[in-house]
Amino acid sequence: MLYARKKIVWARTALPIFLLSSSLTNPACLSCDFATFAATKYNMLFDLDVIKEVYRRMPERIAKAREVLGRPLTLSEKILYAHLHEGLPAEVYGRGKSYVDFSPDRVAMQDATAQMALLQFMTCGRDKTAVPSTVHCDHLIQAKDGAAEDMTEALNKNREVYDFLASVSNKYGIGFWKPGAGIIHQVVLENYAFPGG
Repeated sequence: MLYARKKIVWARTALPIFLLSSSLTNPACLSCDFATFAATKYNMLFDLDVIKEVYRRMPERIAKAREVLGRPLTLSEKILYAHLHEGLPAEVYGRGKSYVDFSPDRVAMQDATAQMALLQFMTCGRDKTAVPSTVHCDHLIQAKDGAAEDMTEALNKNREVYDFLASVSNKYGIGFWKPGAGIIHQVVLENYAFPGG
């Protein structure tokens, strides 16, 4: 795994938490130079092995899905059939009728639900996630009075949650996006998404 042996460091900017070898409490780690950031961001964001594996299996799975369905596929169908958990498609799935298991390329969790997900993950006895995963602290920030005031209130009100999420993410090699780093959907789109993934 790409993130398995790295530790999380708080960042001042709306950029991802830098995954460098430092502790969460080290004040010297609150900033870094651009070269360090660029190298770290590249290593953190692009897991080429995952992308290569998706593209390696995609043509065979799409061809088999066309054969099973007996027609061309939509882009959404191609992506879904390429991510079937059991491998090659063997049946036609009916919308609203079939239960289908998928194997995601990445798991992105928002702060409000990541708490329970990570608590459950901690009990399963694993030392890292099966797929690259990230936690994004954006849902517990309530928009009321303005960006600065709302951020300050969220940090004060949810400090224990953010500290827990950062600590667990650090322990299990999960990427952590601090409060103020951006909305989960946009962060994932800009930093992790790839065509067909």
